[in-house]
Parts: sequence; structure tokens; C-alpha cells
Amino acid sequence: MTTARALLPADEDAFIALLGEQIPLLASHLKFEPDVSRHYFRWVTAEDREGYCLFGAFQDGELVGYGLATSAFEFFTRAKSATLEIIYVRKESRGSFAAVRLMGFYEAWAQKEGAITQYVGVNHGVEAEKSLQFFEACGFAPAGAIARKIHGEHHATAAAA
Repeated sequence: MTTARALLPADEDAFIALLGEQIPLLASHLKFEPDVSRHYFRWVTAEDREGYCLFGAFQDGELVGYGLATSAFEFFTRAKSATLEIIYVRKESRGSFAAVRLMGFYEAWAQKEGAITQYVGVNHGVEAEKSLQFFEACGFAPAGAIARKIHGEHHATAAAA
């Protein structure tokens, strides 16, 4: 059975181990720094951390995926929006409803936060099309575009005139 809940201090080591698996797959241009991750884990999971939620998917008590969500007021109105900054499920647990449970948790959290608009997306380029199909199956519609530039790299897509 797969469940989702907010991560607790007792989940820290399992979360850091999961990050250690994820980073080489999705952000190979970055060095994984467990001490930095531990600092942010503790900061985000602190009681009453307004506008942030770190949550996990569990199968038989084992952490197999996680999400990080934020909420904030829109710049031009009193309405709030929520953004699923990260969603990750261990490869061998994909197709097990872990991602579905994470999305359900995110949507319930966003509603509790009072978010009028919810955003989800993928910014690492790995299985982006599959992720978009999943988000659409969860009721989200494509909106906008996202691009990435890694320091020191240049990707020319337009032909020189």
C-alpha cells in the first residue's frame, strides 16, 4: 500500500539517501552535498514553516518518492498560488501510485494553503513528455514554457541569419 504524508525529522536519513539517488539522474551538472540538503530538510520541516511543505510517498514504510511545494501571494493580487517545485519517485516505484499519492497530497496542501492556482512542471528534461502526460492525467493543463541554461553552456536553436 502506498501512502503520502508530510516528512518528519525521523525521515531525514531516508530522504537524504533518496536525494543521493536522484541528483546524478536529474542534475548531473551539480555536486550532491548532503550537509546542505540536511540543512534545508531541517529548515523546511520545522514546525509552522509557512509556505513550504516537504512530503513523501511511502510503500510498506519505505520512502520511495517526495515532493516539495511552496505557496505565496501573487505579486498583483491577494490571491495565493502554489507550486510543486520538485516531485520525484524512485524508478522501481514508478507505476505504483506513489506519484499519484504525492499529487493528491500536494493538491490537498495547496487547497489548505488557500491557493487559487496550482502549478506543476518539470525542469530537468528527463522524461519530460511522460511527466507532462502524468500532470495532464491529474487534471493540469499545459501553460507557458520553461527553459534552462547551465552556467558556461550555450544552446543555439535558431539558425544564424
